[in-house]
Amino acid sequence: MNTKEHIKQKLIILFVQNGIETITTKQVLEVAEVSNGKFFHHFKTKENLLSELFEDTQDELYACLSSSIENVTDLYEFLLTIWIKYTRFYFECPEKYLFLKNYQNYPTIKRRSVNMNLDSSDIFFKKLADCFKKEKLNVIDYEHFKLLVEYNLIATAEYVRKMNKYYDEKIIQQLVDNFWASLKNNV
Repeated sequence: MNTKEHIKQKLIILFVQNGIETITTKQVLEVAEVSNGKFFHHFKTKENLLSELFEDTQDELYACLSSSIENVTDLYEFLLTIWIKYTRFYFECPEKYLFLKNYQNYPTIKRRSVNMNLDSSDIFFKKLADCFKKEKLNVIDYEHFKLLVEYNLIATAEYVRKMNKYYDEKIIQQLVDNFWASLKNNV
């Protein structure tokens, strides 16, 4: 693992211990056991490090979700697949999941793509919206659609965790069934 990746991994550990708001650059240097020079060679600021880690972690999650979107033939089965993959990410990488969830509330959030390029979540949700359109399920308001799906993904992962403390695809299927029924009823 190179120095840059090592620093990011140590930041995740600090995040789990302290939360985002309280992490200082000095703490990152100490935990990662790197000098000021090495840190600032890779990152201009702590916020730059946080932003890059957020983008990398988000890319990892949405690459996993997007891997099954290319050849969608059955929208329900696809929804079930992404709900399962999302919940699995929650269980297999809880610290990364919590980092993603909490980072979005961090006040100095800055996207790496300042020129408003689409990030991995935008690409994923636009593809998903296109799948809905093919099924004659109109996505009139894209932002509302994205929030609705994100909310349901998060709620599912957290509900499964709360109810079982382990990964259970039967519960996920019940929640997807409820989501699917609400979509069908709103068309």
